[in-house]
Amino acid sequence: MVLAAAVVLSGLVAAGTPAQAAPAVEVDPVAQTYYEVLLRHTQFAESKWEEANGRYTTDSYFGESLVLGNAVLLTRGDYNGETAGVSKATLLDHTVRSSSYFAATNRFNGGTLWGKNLFWEATYESYFVAAAHLLWDDLDATTRANVLNISKGQADYTVSLGTADDPGSGSWSPNGLIGGYKGDTKLEEMGVYALGIAPALAYNSGDANESDWSRWMGTWVRNMTGLPVADKNTTATVGGVPVSDNTAQNLYPSYLVENHDSFAPHYQQELWRTMARSSIHFLLEGKEVPQVLRQQVNGNELLSTILQDTSDSGEPFMVTVQDREYLYGRDVIPLAYLAQVQGNKYVACAEADLAAKLLDFQAYGVAP
Repeated sequence: MVLAAAVVLSGLVAAGTPAQAAPAVEVDPVAQTYYEVLLRHTQFAESKWEEANGRYTTDSYFGESLVLGNAVLLTRGDYNGETAGVSKATLLDHTVRSSSYFAATNRFNGGTLWGKNLFWEATYESYFVAAAHLLWDDLDATTRANVLNISKGQADYTVSLGTADDPGSGSWSPNGLIGGYKGDTKLEEMGVYALGIAPALAYNSGDANESDWSRWMGTWVRNMTGLPVADKNTTATVGGVPVSDNTAQNLYPSYLVENHDSFAPHYQQELWRTMARSSIHFLLEGKEVPQVLRQQVNGNELLSTILQDTSDSGEPFMVTVQDREYLYGRDVIPLAYLAQVQGNKYVACAEADLAAKLLDFQAYGVAP
C-alpha cells in the first residue's frame, strides 16, 4: 500500500511543470515506469474489493488510499487491463463506489469510520482527496460536496488547534512551535500540520477561512526546518514572512536531523516528502504552487548534507534504525519533488535510477 500510494504521488508530480500543472506533451519514461508499477499493483489492490459491501476494504486505511493509484491509472497513460488484472470499466466502477462510501463515512461528513486525526489520517485524506479530484467528473454531486468538505474540515480543524497537540492523535506532537532536534526531530510532525491545511487552499478558493489557512500552513512549513542560529541571521522572506520570525529548532547546526536517537536521513527527507504531498493538490488544480512549498528554509543546506549519505539512486542510508531500509515507495517522493517541482537535474538522475529498480523490487517475493 505504501509503495503504491507513494509512487502515485511521485508520478503525478512528475506530470506537472516546475511551478504549474500542464498537459504532458510526451510520455516521461520515469512516469511511465510508475504507471507500470501501478498496473501490476492493481491485481493486489483488487483482491481487497469486497463485493458484498460494494467497496474496498476498510482495514488499515487501505481502501481510502488505494483509490489514488486507481485514479491515476484511469485518467493517465495507456491502461492495460491484462496487466492490471481487471477491466478499466470495472476498476472505474469499484473506485467510484468506494470513493462515495469513504467520502460519506469521513468524520467531517458525519461519519465515524475515519478522518480528522492529524496522525496519520490527514495523510490518507490527502491521497483520497487527490484521487477524487482526478475522477471529479465521474463522481455524483453529493460525493463532490463531501470531498470538498473533507479538505475544508481538516484545514479548519488544524487551524483551530493553533500550536496545541491534536487530542485524537495520542502522543504525537510537534511540541508547539518550539520543535525539537535532540533524539526526535519534530520536522515530520510540523509537516503533518501543514499537510492538514494544503488541500483546502488548493480546492476551496474563496472560503472565508482561506487567509487563516495560508498563514498557518506557511507558519508550519517555515518552522519545519527551523534552525535559530541561521534563521535569526537572515533577512530572507518566504511567503511574505521573514524567516527570522521562526521560533523552532528541528535541526542540528550541522544541518543534520536526528530521529529514533540516531542520525536519520530518511526523516530529513520528510521535508520534501511533505512538500510533494502538499504541492500535488495545486498541480492537479492547475494553480501555482505557493512559495512556501517551493522554497524551504535551510532546504539547500539540508540537501547538501543528505547527498553525502545516500546511494546514487537517492536511497537514504539508515543502517542504525530498523525497518527504514529499502522503503522505495517513500524514498521516491522527495526525489520526484526535488526533480520535478524544484527542477534539480542531479536529483532527477537519482529519481530515474531509483525508478529503474521499482519493477524488480515489486516482483521480488516476500521471504516467509
